[in-house]
Amino acid sequence: MPQKKKAQDDSDSDTSDVSLNSEDGTKKQPAKKAKTEKKPSKTDSKAKSSSSSGNSDESVFQLGGNKQVTVREFRGKLYVDIREFYMDKNSAEMKPGKKGVALSVDMWRKLCDLKDEIDEAIKNS
Repeated sequence: MPQKKKAQDDSDSDTSDVSLNSEDGTKKQPAKKAKTEKKPSKTDSKAKSSSSSGNSDESVFQLGGNKQVTVREFRGKLYVDIREFYMDKNSAEMKPGKKGVALSVDMWRKLCDLKDEIDEAIKNS
């Protein structure tokens, strides 16, 4: 009985998600979650080379600084991806950062329709 109490005390002090196996009093780690994040490094190099080679898969437009607009297909749908990039210190490649938005074609067209109103709001600010 004291072993179970000691094992419980150990699990109370842990901050990770560790559960106690009730059969033998040992700890077991939960299953790791699969990463759903797409590896962007390969697609970025394709995007840069495709814009220079004239391939119609992806079109890349530089906005200046570390920002660029990419027109790409993802899961069968076309998106306008406006994103900030950063220089990866390990591989010395430009990689997409967290800051950005991927607009569907409908949302892009709506944004383009609102251009005059947005310009007016900027002018009045």
